[in-house]
Amino acid sequence: MSIITIDLKILEMYRDLEITINKLDEATYNFAPPEYYWSVEVCKEHIINLLEKYKSNEISHADVVTWANFILFSEWYRYCEKYQDKIGYILDKLEEIDEKGKELTPKKVEIFLSFLRDELDLEELKANK
Repeated sequence: MSIITIDLKILEMYRDLEITINKLDEATYNFAPPEYYWSVEVCKEHIINLLEKYKSNEISHADVVTWANFILFSEWYRYCEKYQDKIGYILDKLEEIDEKGKELTPKKVEIFLSFLRDELDLEELKANK
């Protein structure tokens, strides 16, 4: 089995929700994760985009969970250094929602968005469970 190369553009397209996980799977078949310095950066704007698309019903709960888990556990992505704590926290919460079978409510989405937009700090976020 040979490993093929891939343009990182396809990874950016998935990060930006321009393609589905199925399209990503097709494009990355037999593709080994890149070295860290080749990975695609995920910033808070990408998480905001994810949550806004969910809020407007452009993507499903399953899409959010799949995206969050893929970004969280994939070696193809790294977090923006400036916001890595916020990004990691929100991705962990989205993954936790999935694991515990909880619902991603509109209220939770708004709280996460406020946190990502620097309208809430971590303590305020935790107080708004």
